[in-house]
Amino acid sequence: MTASRKILRPAAARAYASRGPVTCTGVPFACTGVLFACTGVLVMLCAVLLAGCGVRGQPRPPLRIAPAAITAPAATRLADRIYVEFTVPDRDTDGTTPGDIGWIEVYALTTQPTAQRPEEPFSEDWLEASTLVAVLPVRSPAAPPDAPLPALDDLLDEAQNRDAVRGPVAYFEVAQGEAATVVDR
Repeated sequence: MTASRKILRPAAARAYASRGPVTCTGVPFACTGVLFACTGVLVMLCAVLLAGCGVRGQPRPPLRIAPAAITAPAATRLADRIYVEFTVPDRDTDGTTPGDIGWIEVYALTTQPTAQRPEEPFSEDWLEASTLVAVLPVRSPAAPPDAPLPALDDLLDEAQNRDAVRGPVAYFEVAQGEAATVVDR
């Protein structure tokens, strides 16, 4: 070491001791270790909490929104004709409007009630024995009034039971929310 360094070292030590701790943006160096530790703990805590958000659960079935069911249809027999009256649904099962309804199919089936079974619940087996009597395209409120109707043959190809067509099929347009009457002989 040179003589000049020996003289500067004690002077530097005195100057350092006289000025006190050095601050960085108002935080003494003595506290920065605590701040770094707190920041590290906070970052780790956030990482642990956010890691739980991406946990995969059991697979869920796809969301299938179906048109609302026709409620309270009324059937009346007068002589050799049957009048079926109902209101076309205007919403889907989740309550959204307008409903996503393409067409309505009306089937006819004659059954014999018994004392034990005065009323029989619907089953898919009934479609095999039933007759398709009407296909009603449903006009959406959002559709323009002059929009063309789909062809009857196209709707029959999409019908639940194509083999149920055993005679003439009524075909007329209905709007969502309006009453409809189908007449069968």
